Amino acid sequence: MMRAMSLFDGTAHFNPLPWLQEKTLKALEDAARLVDLANEPDTTPWYAKTLKERATALIVRLAPVVVYVHGAGKEAANQEEWQGIARGGSFALGAWCKRWDIANPAAVALGALAEEREEAEADEKALTAEQPIAEASPGGGRRLSIYGAVTGTLIHADLSEPARRLMLWVLSRLWLSEHDDTAVVSRRFLPGDIGCSAEDTAAAYRMLSERRMLERVDGLKGVGPDSLALRVIVEGLNESKHPAEFREETFGFPGQFIDGKPTIANILTVPLPEHLGAALARWFGRATDDETGALAKHLQAVLDAGRALVEKVELRGGTDTPFLSVRLRQLMGDSDEDLRRVLVHAAEAWLRTRVVT
Repeated sequence: MMRAMSLFDGTAHFNPLPWLQEKTLKALEDAARLVDLANEPDTTPWYAKTLKERATALIVRLAPVVVYVHGAGKEAANQEEWQGIARGGSFALGAWCKRWDIANPAAVALGALAEEREEAEADEKALTAEQPIAEASPGGGRRLSIYGAVTGTLIHADLSEPARRLMLWVLSRLWLSEHDDTAVVSRRFLPGDIGCSAEDTAAAYRMLSERRMLERVDGLKGVGPDSLALRVIVEGLNESKHPAEFREETFGFPGQFIDGKPTIANILTVPLPEHLGAALARWFGRATDDETGALAKHLQAVLDAGRALVEKVELRGGTDTPFLSVRLRQLMGDSDEDLRRVLVHAAEAWLRTRVVT
């Protein structure tokens, strides 16, 4: 009766080299497949980074062993020769094997050609856990760690001025937050809060999101529709395994800035001649939105867009003491009386052409 040879049978004279060559190369292929998984487009950034870190640790140990048992020469074990495997996965491994005549490079590279997933499997991979929300820690230790890490980054990071301002604003709001790493900002007022245009604010938000310094947090209790909850990210401390997908946000509102200068909301009363009262009342009673809108446009043209933004015009006071209520946004420091004087003359002249006295 014949007995099967075994690697551990010292009397069988079994040559272990082919076995070692096969097993070590297979282990290296598995490490490369971890990189393939990290490189898939639907792998989240946290998992992609973690998978590559784990794969690199394996590749560092396995590549020299594979070189040795295949007799490929010590040059093949140099880091610059195999480090591409940790970035490119199975295809890079195949190219490395071809260069140093290790096994069949075509067969090795097949690991990168992943079979198309079944729909259920794809849905399963796409499942994400809810974002964890860090409540305030006793003594504020975690919050202080975040402050220290981020302020140190801001000193050296190559960020635009709006991005730096946005990051500092979020840190200032973090101080009174119920959460160690998450602050709430206003979409409407954020540009004014950081002294930037709406466009620059949106670009700053994108930059910080892409740099993984900020991420949107959905579903935070008490956050209204105008508000945006932002988590300050510190690598190695509070990275999200399943960060929310980036979504463009609209910040600010029309008239928040004029020529780059901040504005304030105001309502000016514009008195009108009493003898126009009855006619004005009749006109406004039947005027369409287009006609009242035309008056607002006329006042806007007279004021000049570089000085104020007229939002709405209404007739008030009845037939005895008629006046216009003009809602607008004006430059900070501009004189109400000067604005009113301009509006009085412009409104009276425009209305005289449209009412019968």
